[in-house]
Amino acid sequence: MFQGLARLGGMTAYVTLEHVSKSYGDREVLAGVSLVISAGERVALMGPSGSGKSTLLNCLGGIDRFDRGVIRIGDVDLGSASGEALTRLRRKQIATVFQFFHLLPTLSVLENAAFPLLLNGIPEKEALAKGREWMERTGLTHRMTAYPDQLSGGEMQRCAIARALAAGPKLLLADEPTGNLDSSTGDKILDLLETLTREQGITLVMVTHSETATRICDRTVHMLDGKVVEPVTA
Repeated sequence: MFQGLARLGGMTAYVTLEHVSKSYGDREVLAGVSLVISAGERVALMGPSGSGKSTLLNCLGGIDRFDRGVIRIGDVDLGSASGEALTRLRRKQIATVFQFFHLLPTLSVLENAAFPLLLNGIPEKEALAKGREWMERTGLTHRMTAYPDQLSGGEMQRCAIARALAAGPKLLLADEPTGNLDSSTGDKILDLLETLTREQGITLVMVTHSETATRICDRTVHMLDGKVVEPVTA
């Protein structure tokens, strides 16, 4: 269906899903999802609990293997990629920001931000320098030596964003990034996500229950019972 769509609305397509299905036992969670997302586009996924949003995000991140269909991120076909290729993709091109932050408790804020770079083989001195740069961009310079349990919720999410973006991903997956924050702090995190993804030209796919959160996105895709239920074109 989407083989000829190399470009969408004058922009290069970066994420393509064609008739993607996924089941857990007898329960079909994704039922033939087709979607094209342009490079640098910010897309919100909305729908009730159980609609398939988080499963779709996990499939995009290469965490869950889908059963049928095609998912391409850039020039990588996730369905035919080896485990090693998926690991490289996750480390080099994809980053995720979670609702509950998932920071490493025994590492400082700076060390958390630098950790993905170390995994990619970047020398420690260079990784820490890059981490400091992202501490500045996310407003955490004064908290670099603190540990996660010493941070507020907003500070933890800023650290998680710094960690996600330090390695220079092309695709940022955000799973309810403001769901564990009060509305004022959540608004600041949304503004930060919008600013940084625009500056870096990063494609953003964000799962959210909040209509407010969709304001930073170019488009909202609604899901119900594992299907996209609204037009998917930009």
